[in-house]
Amino acid sequence: MRVHGRAGEPCPVCGEMVREVSLASRSFQYCPGCQTGGRVYADRRMSRLLR
Repeated sequence: MRVHGRAGEPCPVCGEMVREVSLASRSFQYCPGCQTGGRVYADRRMSRLLR
Protein backbone atom coordinates (compact mmCIF):
# COMPACT_ATOMS: atom_id res chain seq x y z
CA MET A 1 0.00 0.00 0.00
CA ARG A 2 3.01 2.30 0.21
CA VAL A 3 3.05 2.80 -3.56
CA HIS A 4 -0.71 3.01 -4.19
CA GLY A 5 -1.47 6.06 -6.35
CA ARG A 6 2.22 6.99 -6.75
CA ALA A 7 2.90 5.94 -10.35
CA GLY A 8 5.90 7.79 -11.75
CA GLU A 9 7.19 8.81 -8.32
CA PRO A 10 10.13 7.21 -6.48
CA CYS A 11 9.41 4.31 -4.13
CA PRO A 12 9.57 5.40 -0.47
CA VAL A 13 11.59 2.26 0.42
CA CYS A 14 14.16 1.74 -2.38
CA GLY A 15 13.86 4.87 -4.56
CA GLU A 16 13.06 3.06 -7.82
CA MET A 17 10.29 4.51 -10.01
CA VAL A 18 6.81 3.17 -9.20
CA ARG A 19 5.11 1.73 -12.29
CA GLU A 20 1.46 1.30 -13.22
CA VAL A 21 -0.12 -1.58 -15.15
CA SER A 22 -3.59 -1.45 -16.72
CA LEU A 23 -5.57 -4.64 -17.22
CA ALA A 24 -9.02 -4.25 -18.80
CA SER A 25 -10.82 -1.72 -16.59
CA ARG A 26 -8.49 -1.99 -13.59
CA SER A 27 -4.99 -0.79 -12.85
CA PHE A 28 -2.42 -1.29 -10.12
CA GLN A 29 0.83 0.31 -9.07
CA TYR A 30 3.93 -1.61 -7.98
CA CYS A 31 7.63 -1.13 -7.30
CA PRO A 32 9.78 -3.41 -9.49
CA GLY A 33 12.67 -3.24 -7.02
CA CYS A 34 10.76 -4.20 -3.89
CA GLN A 35 7.91 -6.34 -5.17
CA THR A 36 9.00 -8.23 -8.31
CA GLY A 37 12.77 -8.56 -7.97
CA GLY A 38 13.40 -6.08 -10.79
CA ARG A 39 10.94 -7.60 -13.26
CA VAL A 40 8.77 -5.08 -15.14
CA TYR A 41 5.25 -6.24 -15.98
CA ALA A 42 3.77 -5.69 -19.44
CA ASP A 43 1.14 -2.98 -19.67
CA ARG A 44 -1.92 -3.88 -21.73
CA ARG A 45 -2.18 -0.35 -23.17
CA MET A 46 1.36 -0.44 -24.59
CA SER A 47 1.26 -4.13 -25.62
CA ARG A 48 -1.51 -3.40 -28.13
CA LEU A 49 0.49 -0.62 -29.75
CA LEU A 50 3.66 -2.69 -30.07
CA ARG A 51 2.12 -5.62 -31.99
